[in-house]
Amino acid sequence: MASQLAVGFGFKTAWLAFRGSTPDQVASALRLSGVKAADWSTAIQASYAINGSAVAVTPPIHGAGGEWVLATGRSLLLHEPDLADLSKRSGIEAQYFVSERITETHGWARAAGRNVIRAFVWSGESGEILKWVGRPDAFEQALGLPDVDRADQNTNDTVFDIGIDEDTVMAIAGKWSVDPAALDEKPSAGGPLIGALPLITAEAAELG
Repeated sequence: MASQLAVGFGFKTAWLAFRGSTPDQVASALRLSGVKAADWSTAIQASYAINGSAVAVTPPIHGAGGEWVLATGRSLLLHEPDLADLSKRSGIEAQYFVSERITETHGWARAAGRNVIRAFVWSGESGEILKWVGRPDAFEQALGLPDVDRADQNTNDTVFDIGIDEDTVMAIAGKWSVDPAALDEKPSAGGPLIGALPLITAEAAELG
């Protein structure tokens, strides 16, 4: 496919990142139906459709520690994938990010070696930690998250004071894999794939 300019995304949506995979493998893992090639603008616009099922799967993108394929769609806000299962079946690292401006829900997670090694979700609307798995890494700690493996009220108060927002999610994504908001107008070897997402279950198809 001819070279294109990428379109950034990430705000008001959710996405997955897969290390060292291919777009076809990711589309298969998510059991996308009606998969077809699309240009960046068409694919990203469709992925933002309210109550839609469209997911855009990017070409491989160079990021932290190698090449990454991203899969994005607002449907991933409603049907959060089983990250541990995807990692177990594929044998590769998988990450999940969410940044929902309306409810101020912001989070990130990563799975490797068949386990979720870190997960964090914050609700700005309620001022509560919704999920906390594992210890924050050095970058998270530099942002102010406390070095604990279990969240309590003190942890919640600390996170509240930090002010977790959508920019925090993009910073984490950029450190772990790829900041999708920074892709805008960047050269791309081709366009994304686009397909429809069924309800994600633990029986999601295996990568590769």
